[in-house]
Amino acid sequence: MEKKIVNTTFYITLIGVITKLIGFVKQTVIANFYGATGQTDAFFLSSGFVSDTSYLICTTLSITFLSMYIDSKNNETEEKRSAFTSSVIMVFEMLAFFVGVLIYVFSPQISSFLAVGYDADQLVSVVKYMHLFSFLIMLQVLITILGTVLNAEKKFLPYQMIGAIQSIVIILSIFCFSGKFGIYALVVSFILAYFCQFLFLCLFAKKYIRVVITNPLKDSRIKKLFRLIAPLLISYGIIEINQIVDKMVSTYLGEGVLSALSYSQVINSSINQLFVVSVGTVIFSYFTDYVSKGKEKEIKESLGQMLVLVSMILLPISIMLAFDAKEIVRVVYERGSFDQTAVNNTALAQTGYAFGLCFLGIRELLIRTHYAYQDTKRPTITSVISVLSNILLSVVLSRYIGILGITLASSISIGISVILLSITLRRHIKELKEILILNKKKYMKIACAAFSLVFYSVLLGKAGLNFYLELMLLLIGGGSIYLLVLCLLKMEEVTSVVNIIAVKLKIKK
Repeated sequence: MEKKIVNTTFYITLIGVITKLIGFVKQTVIANFYGATGQTDAFFLSSGFVSDTSYLICTTLSITFLSMYIDSKNNETEEKRSAFTSSVIMVFEMLAFFVGVLIYVFSPQISSFLAVGYDADQLVSVVKYMHLFSFLIMLQVLITILGTVLNAEKKFLPYQMIGAIQSIVIILSIFCFSGKFGIYALVVSFILAYFCQFLFLCLFAKKYIRVVITNPLKDSRIKKLFRLIAPLLISYGIIEINQIVDKMVSTYLGEGVLSALSYSQVINSSINQLFVVSVGTVIFSYFTDYVSKGKEKEIKESLGQMLVLVSMILLPISIMLAFDAKEIVRVVYERGSFDQTAVNNTALAQTGYAFGLCFLGIRELLIRTHYAYQDTKRPTITSVISVLSNILLSVVLSRYIGILGITLASSISIGISVILLSITLRRHIKELKEILILNKKKYMKIACAAFSLVFYSVLLGKAGLNFYLELMLLLIGGGSIYLLVLCLLKMEEVTSVVNIIAVKLKIKK
């Protein structure tokens, strides 16, 4: 694997750690001031719908735009690249405005559909918040385009930092204004954060973007962009439908359950963003460049090593999250208005998500590799199958095990998608099976270390310790045991990671 990929991933992960720590502070502040109530349910439902809609548009845009931007950078003049970027901005800002109008006009119908288990007062709040959030999609599109250009130029850090900006704005707003304005301090800060993120990225992206007047209808690259986006829209659209179904199911399980689901998603998505998306962002940018230049050997070597590394990192984290979900939730959220019922519901949801964390990392790598080959069709088919199974399992399992059933269904469906993506990727990398077999000894070593961690976690759980002490022993003792077993089994990736960290911290070995 090229050293620059490892170095870039290290820096992004470091920034991610800081960003997510601030994000956790944000969520604990929200939980402390507002708890898990009908009002927070309305906020999370409305902001979640707008964010999910933005995610659908912006994720499909960033994936296809990055690939085509890199092609333009390698094969076209700066003038043509600027014209292409300007066309993308014009087209997608118009699309975002149209979607915003639809959300604003039909927010009563959307709210009634999403919150089928809510009473009239809660529905009024959902509609009100959705009106306020509807046109944020336009800002999110601009943020995505700026961030994608920076990623394509191998300037990854600014885009990774915008989450910290959002958290800081929300934290300050709640502390300063919640006493006077209540939950509206949270609502307004959510909007203000988008503007701050946009202005921050403008400082870094202005060097690479020159807006010119163009006619997008005459640009053949825009047509190609939409051809690539079409299957992705189906794929991510199905995922959004799945999330909507999960939220609809949660509204039948009682007040505060949807908020508990949202709080657990924060913990899960924080780990996902930190160790999965950061790696996927770097890999996608480099893999796209490799494909454009025909460097097949580099793709195979890097993919094999990254699959091992992601599994080695995420498997122990998933075990810790599953076995000490309640302790983690209590440390992160249990204060102020966040009561024991909220702790129990959030912990159950977190346990279900934990089982799919390692699969989530592998899926991200496999999907990004497909996209590097500009193959959006096969991941779309895989996503449709995975999400349909998720919806079915979510509805069925929630009847028997409540909120745990919703999140456990998500984990099972992610495992299904990993199997399907491994099959479809062989069309582009015929040696994929050989790559996995070549690393099977490493996977066996990881499994042995994971088993030792499970054994330690079970013993620790039966000791009846204070939950703070138990969590500390799990993190420190469990992590040490896991690394010790890997070292005894001579896992070379552990040594490599330690050496990288030592070099970055200028520690002499």
